[in-house]
Formats: sequence, C-alpha cells, structure tokens
Amino acid sequence: MTYTEKMGGTISHCGGYKTAHNHEQLTETEIRIIQTTWAKLEPQADQIGVDIYLKIFEMVPVAKQLFPFRDAVGEELLKHPYFKGHTKRFFNAIRMAVFNLEALEVSD
Repeated sequence: MTYTEKMGGTISHCGGYKTAHNHEQLTETEIRIIQTTWAKLEPQADQIGVDIYLKIFEMVPVAKQLFPFRDAVGEELLKHPYFKGHTKRFFNAIRMAVFNLEALEVSD
C-alpha cells in the first residue's frame, strides 16, 4: 500500500505521471505553515519560477514545444520576454492559491 493510499487518497495519472489526491481539508495549522513557508520563498520568486520551468523542460522536453519560446535555448531562453512573463504568471498563480487556502473547497 502506498503512502497516499494509507492516507485515504487516490492516485490518478496525469500526462503519464502519477498524481496523488487526498480529499481531506487542510487544518488551520497546516495552512499557516504553508503560507509562512511560501512567504520565505517570495524574495526568490523570479528565480524559482525559472527553475521550475527549466526542470519541466528537462524532464519533459516536448512540453517546451507548447510555448512561443520553443526554439530559444540557454541565455536566449532566460531573457525571452514570453518565458520570463510565463514563469512570473505561474509563480503568481501558485501565490494566489497559497494565500487563499482558507477558501479551498474539496470535491470528489
């Protein structure tokens, strides 16, 4: 039995990768821990967004073909305005989710 199954969650496949789903709501303490930890990442937001996308493109190279900066590499990619904008929007979307965890609704 996997950890996710022990915790009452389910596992589904998303794009060939397993994703875990646990349908229990977060406690106030867990929300506070997540939000406090996230706040510590804020000063590095731009670099974290870049690092996440570079890792995605390393793990799933075909994913890069979905973006207008598909042909950019190296320094050209890092300076590409669409790449920079996308990584910032991604980080901001996560930020919004983290700071609105209290409003999270769980559905099956």
